[in-house]
Amino acid sequence: MTGICEGRATNYLNIVDGDAPQLPDNCHWSVNETAVADQLLLYLAATCDGKKAELGFAGGAHFAELNLAWSAVANESLEDTVLIRIGSAEPGRPYQNILFYAQDAMDDSAAAEQCMVRPAGVDGWPADAMVIDVSPEEAAKAPSDEPRTACGMFGLDQDNSSYWRVFQGYSWWFQLSQDAYQDIDPRSLTLVQPDGTGGWMTVE
Repeated sequence: MTGICEGRATNYLNIVDGDAPQLPDNCHWSVNETAVADQLLLYLAATCDGKKAELGFAGGAHFAELNLAWSAVANESLEDTVLIRIGSAEPGRPYQNILFYAQDAMDDSAAAEQCMVRPAGVDGWPADAMVIDVSPEEAAKAPSDEPRTACGMFGLDQDNSSYWRVFQGYSWWFQLSQDAYQDIDPRSLTLVQPDGTGGWMTVE
């Protein structure tokens, strides 16, 4: 696709702060790429026994989707597993759309009005991960000894690795497994596009 050698492709990656997921002893991270409409997505993918994890792209009316076309960790195709949904983001108001997506998916409009965007602040997640949650005062009413959910299917779910990131003009909804190992490093996703001179450039 890009024809970028892996060493150079690594230089394009915008890896945000946070921890890389753990990998089994027979795996290491290497760069892979997936065509996303007229752009390309670069990311760190698990490579296990010479086989590299790969994301598959599917367009959609509301969200585009990235599925796990090949799981290097499981050594099988898991195309039915959607890891990431991609929506739009408003310039200058980056979190407006993720709040809209969450509220729009809720049946209770009164409850939806109580939702807001906040940093996830979870160790091991990308530093820019965001969640849709109720106010701290409302959250304090929930039992403190069990996982909490709020704001519907695109909102807070403390039982799962579900969160939003907003970057490069898009809203990205991550739903990663609770397994010890992951096939992609969610900190590393970076869109690139042709620079007009036969090379590539990072999407602003």
